Amino acid sequence: MRTQAQSQREVAENLAAALANLHRLPSIVEHALQAGHSNLHPTTFHTLSPHNRDDGPDPDGGGSGDRDVPEDLAEPPEDPLIALARAVHALAWSSSHTGDSTPKTKVCEPDTFDSSDPKKLHKFLMQCKLNFQDHPHIFHSNRAKVTFAQFYLKGMALAWFKPHLLNPNNYDCLLWMDDYHEFLQELTTNFGLHDAIADAVQQLENLTMKDGS
Repeated sequence: MRTQAQSQREVAENLAAALANLHRLPSIVEHALQAGHSNLHPTTFHTLSPHNRDDGPDPDGGGSGDRDVPEDLAEPPEDPLIALARAVHALAWSSSHTGDSTPKTKVCEPDTFDSSDPKKLHKFLMQCKLNFQDHPHIFHSNRAKVTFAQFYLKGMALAWFKPHLLNPNNYDCLLWMDDYHEFLQELTTNFGLHDAIADAVQQLENLTMKDGS
């Protein structure tokens, strides 16, 4: 007959084993899936304590040593702490199957823009937009988008905004800090192509002249 102290010790060991198994879930799940086990169950992650392992007949002649932990989760366990250990397993198992396992594409950080080549501004803004779309929970506000884009400005482009950044109390000049569209307008007006269509026409004319010469 087990004493109360032995029972409490076994319960504590079961609970500790349950909590210790949580960090092993990713590797266990991956191994099981590779082996073709698609019917994973919370009891898969249960590690028996030394007192509960099935090492042979029970000294008292009662059968397997793990009889204290019922296999059926619907069957009420004999101790609330064992129920808690089971609940931890079930929660971890549920989390591993309800999470979004779709692989995400990694978006590269934008190249820095220093205004030396206005033609690179469009590429810079597109790279910023891709980052915004890849992390919508981070860039949900206009200020977050403006701050991110400013981080990748260099040279004259950064120098243009620097006085306003160092003087945040000058509210008349800070409309673009809380409005990304205003920031884009400020950036493209000062450092973008003034007339993209005219510039493209000029390039075509230059190519035509070179081909005709």
